[in-house]
Amino acid sequence: LAIDQIADMHGFIPFDKEIARTIIKEFLALPNIFTTVHMYKADGELIFAERRLTFNKSPYHPKSNFNQKENSFAQLANKVIQEKHPYSSEAFFTWNGALYQTYITPVFSDREKKNVIGVLSGGVFPRLKKIEYLLQGLKLGNENFILITDSRGNFITGDGISEQDAD
Repeated sequence: LAIDQIADMHGFIPFDKEIARTIIKEFLALPNIFTTVHMYKADGELIFAERRLTFNKSPYHPKSNFNQKENSFAQLANKVIQEKHPYSSEAFFTWNGALYQTYITPVFSDREKKNVIGVLSGGVFPRLKKIEYLLQGLKLGNENFILITDSRGNFITGDGISEQDAD
């Protein structure tokens, strides 16, 4: 996952705030990244939030602490900090039909990855557009199917097979 990869880049281990901002701006230019990437301290305090400039011109006022966000996000962020492992939210479809998911990854202060100083979070559009051609091809075949799951094995979508059969 892209957000997991940048957590290991120079600027994140050991953490350097200014270099991290530069990396985040490059990261936001990737096509499947949704509007904003946040960096929080392990206690929940917001360090910075960088927003994709081309997405929306309206002012953005992020929550100053991840514990002020929805409970599911706060629980997931605390799980990432405790387990020192990246996690993602359930994938869901937005109002305009785009598949969306939030990723949260730990940010370490050391190369050995023993001390979590915070979390990096961001929303992505999973690579749905990349598989549209494959899905169209599967529709042309007989008795073919594809299943798509998140990293925890949760069923996201499929084609050519019922949800009951997929389970």
